[in-house]
Amino acid sequence: MMTATEKLNIRFHTGLTQEEKKFLYLLAKLVEDTDNMETKYALDIQDVMCELGFPFSSDFHPLTNVTYLLRSEVLDFFRKEDENRIQTSWLTGILYGAEETQLYVQIDIELKDFFLNLKENPEMITFCDVSHLERTISKRLYYLITHLGEKAGTSVYTMDELFETLEVSGRSYSQFSHFKQRILDKAVKEINEKTDLLIDITPMRTGRKVTKVMFSFQRLPL
Repeated sequence: MMTATEKLNIRFHTGLTQEEKKFLYLLAKLVEDTDNMETKYALDIQDVMCELGFPFSSDFHPLTNVTYLLRSEVLDFFRKEDENRIQTSWLTGILYGAEETQLYVQIDIELKDFFLNLKENPEMITFCDVSHLERTISKRLYYLITHLGEKAGTSVYTMDELFETLEVSGRSYSQFSHFKQRILDKAVKEINEKTDLLIDITPMRTGRKVTKVMFSFQRLPL
């Protein structure tokens, strides 16, 4: 099973706009290891507007739209250490100050490791630009294969890990042939045609049942 941070990294790269990513990075720069669930992070509204590329204005509705969407998106993942299921959102609390100069944000403590990782790795903002891929599952598969930064190699994932990461219902694809034809083959084809990544898949069986999939990959110069 992937760690919560790895799963959240995939959501970060494949489910958010550049403005949303930049906002989360600005927030991550304020997060400390000693923070707790009561910690509130203060950001200057005009500074954030500027960093996100919005024009200088007393109207900060573009920013409220960004925070609204981050507050609305449901994150669903499992903690690796105890396999407890967590459902939360990128932001758990948002308060715009009465004088309209400060923004106060709270996060779920379950996301602290993700934010600390983002704080130490700002290159995550520009890494893995897959906005030109049409299929969301293609984006998730691309990052799953490339998130360790290797240029070539093999990765093996169980069927449950693939269902979870690609956000596909395992009950809908009890037969591997259907999953391969309708999900994997289409995603691999789009990635191979439109990105710097070449992928080949090899089913791995336990008895007659496919229980894992091996991905052989190579990143090519752009």
